[in-house]
Amino acid sequence: MKSLLWWPALLGAFAIAAIAPAAETRPNILLIISDQHSADVMSGAGYPYVKTPALDGIAARGVRFPNTYCAYPVCMSSRASLMTGRLPHQLKVADEETDSVAGAPKAKGKKSGKRTDAQAHHSGTSLGMLMKAAGYRTGYFGKWHVGGVSSSPQNLWHGFDTLVDGRRDEATATKAIEFIGAKATGPFFAVVSLLNPHDICEWARMRSGLNDKMGNGDVSLHPPLADCPPLPANFAIPADEPEIVGLRRNSQPERAHPTQKWGETEWRQYRWAYARFIEKMDEQVGRVVEALKKNGQLEQTLIVYTSDHGDGNGAHHWNQKMVLYEEAVRIPLIVSWPGHTAAGRVDQARLVSMGLDLLPTFCDFAGAKVPAELTGRSVRPFTAPTPAATVDDKKNFVVVSEVDYKSLLPGTPLAHGHLVRTPGFTYIIYSAGKNPEQLFDIRADPGQMNNLARHADYQSVLMTHRELLRGWVRQNKSPFPLDRIP
Repeated sequence: MKSLLWWPALLGAFAIAAIAPAAETRPNILLIISDQHSADVMSGAGYPYVKTPALDGIAARGVRFPNTYCAYPVCMSSRASLMTGRLPHQLKVADEETDSVAGAPKAKGKKSGKRTDAQAHHSGTSLGMLMKAAGYRTGYFGKWHVGGVSSSPQNLWHGFDTLVDGRRDEATATKAIEFIGAKATGPFFAVVSLLNPHDICEWARMRSGLNDKMGNGDVSLHPPLADCPPLPANFAIPADEPEIVGLRRNSQPERAHPTQKWGETEWRQYRWAYARFIEKMDEQVGRVVEALKKNGQLEQTLIVYTSDHGDGNGAHHWNQKMVLYEEAVRIPLIVSWPGHTAAGRVDQARLVSMGLDLLPTFCDFAGAKVPAELTGRSVRPFTAPTPAATVDDKKNFVVVSEVDYKSLLPGTPLAHGHLVRTPGFTYIIYSAGKNPEQLFDIRADPGQMNNLARHADYQSVLMTHRELLRGWVRQNKSPFPLDRIP
């Protein structure tokens, strides 16, 4: 315990430095984060095969940012980025999926990614520490799974007064409701981390005859096809898809991708089940929001909803995550504070990095100082009731997502992938394999079916994106080899 004695003094120093405004001018802050929710799979986003009244209600009182991207399309790395405002490769947690949930069999020979050291943490200041230092009562409820960080109560680095690590969403919501309803002085910062729709992973294994179980209630494995959504318009695998993406899709048939022999029936049933898991999650979101209403706290609470990454949902024959296609890396983001954020606005113009930009956003609302080394920017200016067009946004903003693949190509123990998103295009490149580059006109081709990387009319656009990535790799000391960028 002696090694922990310096933490209270450090927190006190942060509290002095925060220089937060009076508590009554600041909102309570509620971060709701789901697991594996793709940006467009909400009824309020126009997806007709799911009903999400709770999320739609939050969006009706706030701003939705449909072009929000995760820093890495897997739980542990993405969550580590969220909690630090730093990129996964900077935290040295950029890694192949090490996800496991209650009831899921572990892959043979695979070591658990969970850190048991009570003091395991990253350098720098965590989101929880920043909120605590700003005078917030802090609580975290639900799935932790932050790569490289222990959720132990002895680990003061995470900064949460109360941290209940659990994967039963109903219990998570109940604990959170108790926390936000407790009689206490000052505002709260609460994280409600729901597991669903992650249970789609277990559903897929069970649908393929593998032994598993759904942790938050069963969903039918054989729904009638008449009730199932059609295949997505981008169901086909692009003819010139990067070799390494295909190798990943065809790997792990008994765990991550038990879909390799599926036909139209199974894929349509998968899409039906995915929507049901999202509805289960939405139900728990609704319980928490209703508790705020009953407590008279809704008007004083900033609600931010997002997810750690998306899910293929059948696009390009893809389930789960671990790929840089839109469905896996583009995630929901809703920022809502009644009377303080524009009601019902959809900001199509803004490109947001969940991992880099949310920490500065919370600091902005809380009156906390953002650590100088962080590069993200607050989205608060783009949520104000003033028309979005009047907000000055001079930054030439580029979103970069990362992914790593291990041991898929002979002689290549590790291959890196990066995604660059500019206002009109998505550029994807992998450091190994054939056909490593993809360039998509994301407005004309949102399904990413027409790779323009070899199209004569788009070579100048391709060169621009290559140069953007080169500069980003140098600036951020990314492990992506520069000699692999043409």
